[in-house]
Amino acid sequence: MKHISLFLCLFCVCSLHAQDAQFHPGYYVTMKGDTIRGWLRFNLATKLNRELKFKSDPKQEEFVILTPDHITSALLDDRHLIVSKQIEHYGQPVDLFLFRLASSGIDLFEYQGAKGPYAPMYFLSRAGQVSLINRNNLAGFIRAYFPDCPLLLEKAEEYRYKESSLIGLVEDHASCTDAEPFYVYQEPSATRFWIGGTLTQQFTRFSFSNFSYEDVHPTIANFGGGLLLRAYHGRITEEIGLNYQQQAYRIDDFQPHVLAEVSDLIIDLKLLEIPLAFGYEFYSGPWTLSPEIGPVLTWSLGSEFQDVITTPSGETEDQYVHDLRNFDFGVLGGLALRYHLQERLQLQVRYRFYWLNNVFRSEPLLNGGTFHSFYKQRHEIGISVLYLVN
Repeated sequence: MKHISLFLCLFCVCSLHAQDAQFHPGYYVTMKGDTIRGWLRFNLATKLNRELKFKSDPKQEEFVILTPDHITSALLDDRHLIVSKQIEHYGQPVDLFLFRLASSGIDLFEYQGAKGPYAPMYFLSRAGQVSLINRNNLAGFIRAYFPDCPLLLEKAEEYRYKESSLIGLVEDHASCTDAEPFYVYQEPSATRFWIGGTLTQQFTRFSFSNFSYEDVHPTIANFGGGLLLRAYHGRITEEIGLNYQQQAYRIDDFQPHVLAEVSDLIIDLKLLEIPLAFGYEFYSGPWTLSPEIGPVLTWSLGSEFQDVITTPSGETEDQYVHDLRNFDFGVLGGLALRYHLQERLQLQVRYRFYWLNNVFRSEPLLNGGTFHSFYKQRHEIGISVLYLVN
């Protein structure tokens, strides 16, 4: 529990210090109509910065600041469209970056640069003419703006001055016109997949419960390896791994209880682990930091314990074989740091803490058999190479 609490505290700290934006692949269009491709910084939390930052290479430190009088539009990740529009503000023309939410013959835009009770501001555009939606008399604005759409006139009182409701208005407009299929803004829906391999250094500590070795806490250091598949949707990641664990340990000449003279404990573990980790990504240039937590499934592949006991008389030797239950569960917590070597290639360094519980049965069976538990607390440091599949 101490390790889990530490992980949760670390997760909170990372959340408070996380970057609000990252550079995304995309392009912008100049006032002359030239398309410039590269990487743009875009605030996903508020959907729009008042300035866009551009650089041609994601690894370079320098960037160029783009303002509404420099470009006509910008597109990021094939989904996020930003346009430069001129509106009337207190009788004066003002150039703004507007974020397109939906389109169906008309375009719905959002502006996040306003402050206080006027944020955010929503605009409709038809035939190039941009109009600020009247938040104080929305129903009246709808009736005046859509006199040729009976459905919108009928539902005018139901709409609200908020994103989801206004997107619904655009969808309804598409149903009563011959417009092209409407576009609705959303976070990129395509889930991206990474595959890779990992090598690990592990330190495992055993704790026995309800067993003669309950005061013994052996620690085993060993190497491990496995495969992983990681998917991410926005900033949320899911990673599933397939790891093979083989650990061997022996305690010689130990006296587990008063009646025993000598006891040898032989641990032989052959395990297949399937960890499922859920994470949240924070970006800073080519670096990504991702706290993670999740369940672990452990599958025994013929693992066993042997407990060889010699009585004080030296005449009788008892041997107990402890077979692990086939399936058991545990939890993990960790922190991964990834670096983009190339667009499709990542290098990952990761720390994880595993808390695993295994149940085993003692043989020979006495009074129907005896079941015990042992706990493993494993610290693991790993390095992985990941490749973007799609």
